[in-house]
Amino acid sequence: MTDQNLDHSPVAKAGLLQRLLRRGAVRPLIILAARVFGAVLGLVLSLMMARVMGAHEMGRALTAMSLAMILPILASGSCEIGASRFITQALFRHETARAAGFIGMNWQVAAICIPLVIAIGLTGIMLTMPAGHDRLALGIAIVSGALMGLLRIGSAHAMGFSRVIVATLPGTFLRPLMLVLFLGLYVLVSATPPTAPVVLACFFLSAVVNLGLQQALLAPEYRRLADAGRDMSESRSWISYGLQMGATMLFIEYSKEITVLFSSLSLQPTDIARLSVALSFVGFARFAVIAVNQSITPDLSRSIAANDNGRLLDIVDRSSLMKITAALAGLVLFTLFGRQLLGLYDDEFAKAWWLLPVLMVDPLCLAVLGPSSNVLSLTGQQRVLMLVALVMVPVLAGLVFLGGKLAGLPGAATGATIGWVSFYGILSWLVWRERGVNLTLPGTLARRFAR
Repeated sequence: MTDQNLDHSPVAKAGLLQRLLRRGAVRPLIILAARVFGAVLGLVLSLMMARVMGAHEMGRALTAMSLAMILPILASGSCEIGASRFITQALFRHETARAAGFIGMNWQVAAICIPLVIAIGLTGIMLTMPAGHDRLALGIAIVSGALMGLLRIGSAHAMGFSRVIVATLPGTFLRPLMLVLFLGLYVLVSATPPTAPVVLACFFLSAVVNLGLQQALLAPEYRRLADAGRDMSESRSWISYGLQMGATMLFIEYSKEITVLFSSLSLQPTDIARLSVALSFVGFARFAVIAVNQSITPDLSRSIAANDNGRLLDIVDRSSLMKITAALAGLVLFTLFGRQLLGLYDDEFAKAWWLLPVLMVDPLCLAVLGPSSNVLSLTGQQRVLMLVALVMVPVLAGLVFLGGKLAGLPGAATGATIGWVSFYGILSWLVWRERGVNLTLPGTLARRFAR
């Protein structure tokens, strides 16, 4: 190719960008970048907290923030989860009344659940918690978590409208960014170090700002449906679907928050801070494994629709090798450099470096035991996933609490790993029982050697 065939002009570059946008090549990269930078901002926040408020107060703040992160799925009733399915399909079929009905159902459920979450949560704090900063921080966390239920609903609606960037950026990137900025501003203007209630107040403000921004961006979409009427005839099935998937997500999406929250019942705040930071670092390895599972989901869906188990196993086998490579790389990295990574916080954090390889059991299990939750979901086994999650969430909480009670920080970490192994192991067994296929890494290796 000669230089005459190459056009480096701004017009040509703009045309290339427009073609990439039309083909959807840029949007996934923006979403990936938002998630990665959001996770990095979480570590920046924890590092800032460790430096300006100490590990003890940091642990109290992180406990309250874990509660605030779990509550949105309860405040929304989890009924918004089907938005990407029900709103998108209704709009594709020009059934605007049905799309408006699903949206209206979400707001009605939230109008019931949010006051309940706030009332029950605040009453529980008043009855069970001693007076002091913990009570105030947890109270702000409950109100913030309920408010974030609205943010969660808006994100689901944005996904249903195919506004994927609007669905992703406020929660994954902008909210942690604003939290860092608000806390940084407080540190600059205040003569006293921040306390747990101060951090939670910054958390609340970041949620309010992002909710306002999100709703402003979605206002044109809502206006287009304003005169369509509301067909809510399928509300029962919408709510049922949301409850089933919401229970499953409690374990898969919120296992870190559950671990931190229930470890607070048996650990000192300083140990809670170390456990939370270690879980955040391990989250990067977990994200890599989940990203592989998400990337193969369309191919898994097609092979399941064709009832082609051979194709299904071929997809799983290729992805298993990618996932175990990423998980083992994380394990080696954290084993070799864990002390230096946690030493960025302080010397006491550095002494807890062993948490990193222990907690790596979670992404290792995800890699070794296969994409069982994806397969069960794609085969319409949402009720099975719900039942397993409803059993395993209290089991995980109990294991973390009892482990911390019996053996302190090592016991809590061990309890969490046992819970994760049990959950993923049960799902793998269920897939083997239902479809007669072994999705685990040993199954992959056995098939490779057989060839």
